[in-house]
Amino acid sequence: MIKSSTSLVLLSVLLATGGPSAVAQQAPSGTEIATLTAEIGKLNGSLDDIARSLRVLLHDQKIQVVIRRIELAERRQAPFSSELRSARADVRAQKEELVRMEGIMENIRRRVDDAIRQGNDPQNVPERAELEQFESMLEIERERLSTAEVRVIDLENDAARGRDRIGILDEQLQELLDASE
Repeated sequence: MIKSSTSLVLLSVLLATGGPSAVAQQAPSGTEIATLTAEIGKLNGSLDDIARSLRVLLHDQKIQVVIRRIELAERRQAPFSSELRSARADVRAQKEELVRMEGIMENIRRRVDDAIRQGNDPQNVPERAELEQFESMLEIERERLSTAEVRVIDLENDAARGRDRIGILDEQLQELLDASE
């Protein structure tokens, strides 16, 4: 870039003085050459400063982009965390309900068994229908619990992927910050 800048400056100087033919007709004096050389040196220094400033600006912009991406990823992560807490609470509640229902079903089963031991016909025990209904309800609750547990696993995986993305972005940011030191 510096060589092309120098060439550009020399070309500009030649054109300003009337082109190569004018230069060939009038040879510049030693002081003019020294002045031109000093001016070209200043221009090169200025161009170097501009290039350095642009590199710093680009680096700072890269840092800002990564910071914004981290902020966005963290904002996207927040609903997963909330939804995951809620889903875990639902699973706990469903497990508690399942235990409660199993206890009720066990009590009904004991009453049915007691009625049968007392000589009642198993088909005519009134609690038998209640037991079958509870078994059906219990199966539905187990399926709901299974679905809820799968949902928790999915949310945990989504949350882990989000944390991984944030971690990668944090590493990128640290590399950019280390490069600027």
